[in-house]
Amino acid sequence: MSSRLELQVFTAVRFFDDFAYAVIFGQTAPYYVVDLSGEEPIVSGELKVSGFSEYLHPIDSNDKMLLSIGHDANETGIILGYQISLFDASDASNPTLMNRLVIENDENSWSSSSASMDERAFRFLSLGEAKGKVIIPLSRYKFQEFDESGQLLSSPISENFEGFSIFNVENGQITKDFDIDHGLEIPYDESCGHSFECFQNVHLCLTARS
Repeated sequence: MSSRLELQVFTAVRFFDDFAYAVIFGQTAPYYVVDLSGEEPIVSGELKVSGFSEYLHPIDSNDKMLLSIGHDANETGIILGYQISLFDASDASNPTLMNRLVIENDENSWSSSSASMDERAFRFLSLGEAKGKVIIPLSRYKFQEFDESGQLLSSPISENFEGFSIFNVENGQITKDFDIDHGLEIPYDESCGHSFECFQNVHLCLTARS
C-alpha cells in the first residue's frame, strides 16, 4: 500500500471495481483516487482541500463524479460549517473540486446532519447524468449566550432549524433548493438555567401539543 495511506484516519471511503476514493482526516483533507487494478493499491491522484468529507456518493454512470458531505474548516482546523462538495476524477491523476456549498456556522451556532453518520439518511434523486436532487436531514442550532453580568440571554427559536434540506446539482454546480422544517415553536423560558430543566420544558410542550 502507498505510504501516503498508511497509518491514516479515514473519514470517507468509496470502493468500485478497480478503483476507490478515500478522504483522510486533517486540517486540509486529501481526496485520493486509488488504483486497485494491481496487486497493491496505488494512489493515482490527490487533491488537497479544506475540511473533510464523511460520505461519498457517485452521481454519474462512470462513477467519476462524486458528491461528498462533511464539514468545511479553516487552515487552523476550526469548523466553519457543514459542506456539500462535488468532485470530478475523470482524470484520475488530477482530481478536481468542481463546486462546494457551505452552510456557514454563524457566531455561537452549529450545523450538522445525521447523514454524516448514517449513509441511509442521504438521498440522491437522479434526474439525468450527473444531475439531480440531494436530500439530507439538517440541524442548525444557535447556542444560548450570556450578557456581561452572566445572565442567560434568550435564544430565538426561529434561529434554529430541524428538518430536511434539498439541494440541486446541475452543470457542475450545487445550489440550495428549499427546506422542509420539522421544528416546533417551543417558547423560551427565562427560568431555564440548566439543560435538564430545558429538556423538561421541551417535553411538557411536546406533550401538551400531542
